[in-house]
Amino acid sequence: MGVLLLAGCSAEALGDNKPMGMYKPGLQSDKSMFRLLIERFIKAQMVACGVDNIFMAPLHCKLIIMTNADTHELVTQYFHQNSYFGIMKENIVFVEAHRMPILSNDGNILLKSRGEVAMASAGNGAFFDTLNTNEQLRSFMEEELDYVQIIGVKNLLTKVLDPAQIGYAFKQNA
Repeated sequence: MGVLLLAGCSAEALGDNKPMGMYKPGLQSDKSMFRLLIERFIKAQMVACGVDNIFMAPLHCKLIIMTNADTHELVTQYFHQNSYFGIMKENIVFVEAHRMPILSNDGNILLKSRGEVAMASAGNGAFFDTLNTNEQLRSFMEEELDYVQIIGVKNLLTKVLDPAQIGYAFKQNA
């Protein structure tokens, strides 16, 4: 079982130029969006194991964090600086979303500079293209995961590792 965290967006619309997951939404705890979601990721595994101490829980679920070219380095550094929020490093993979040429309104490919095509992340839908082109991600998915829950970093109301969703997918053999 794993979680794909779509985390390529920035918090510019909220007045912050950092990646959205590093944004602190103003809660009393002063935790970032990444920290809040990762704590739920860990807690769900602890509940599933019937333990109340993180050190007693065999945390085997995998976390895939999809970033983009603009946020990738900042996000990976942030996780490293925060000791991966208690998740074993081997249970996390960071991938950069597939990029595509930027087109003008009339369909022409735009240039960043003379001889260099302007590129941008293809967005959350790029996960499937990224899966096809990123050998590390494809290997991780094939060897480690039967089911993947896809969540966006902006959705703090999501139920990470939702047992009802996982159970339904399992029952449907999806």
